[in-house]
Amino acid sequence: MAAAEASAGTIAAGIASSGGPKTPVIFTEDWDSEEADVPTVLGHEGTLAARVGTHAKALVLPGALTDELLERLSAVRRRKLGGFEIVVQDPTRVLASAVGLHRFQRRGGKVSVLKPVHMAAVTLNPYSPYWPGFDAQEFLERAAERFAPLPVY
Repeated sequence: MAAAEASAGTIAAGIASSGGPKTPVIFTEDWDSEEADVPTVLGHEGTLAARVGTHAKALVLPGALTDELLERLSAVRRRKLGGFEIVVQDPTRVLASAVGLHRFQRRGGKVSVLKPVHMAAVTLNPYSPYWPGFDAQEFLERAAERFAPLPVY
């Protein structure tokens, strides 16, 4: 079995056996799991990052993944994140910015979700309170090309 399959399988088995984490769960180098001693990630990013340290393989979050946590983990691990994975319940828990996620991944970190969301369609709004907006028809056509075969409205 490939290492990626082993890690995903180990993480999924650990989560399934506990009925889903109520607090963050850290997976060690040996894939043993231990609950982090924080009630929530928000406001405890530094404590959680220190607890993860430099040798953990993965961190499973029951709640939000934020830019603050990504930065704290990167700092504790001295920006060497190769092989380190953060697992969130579903994509709605990822509150980190695209810039923060890209930086984390560029440093070797990985972000995974346990329950992916099935995307049924894409809806657009060509208007914005912050800039003039887009030509509605051109916006629709370009988005339809980009997101095919999903329907775009």
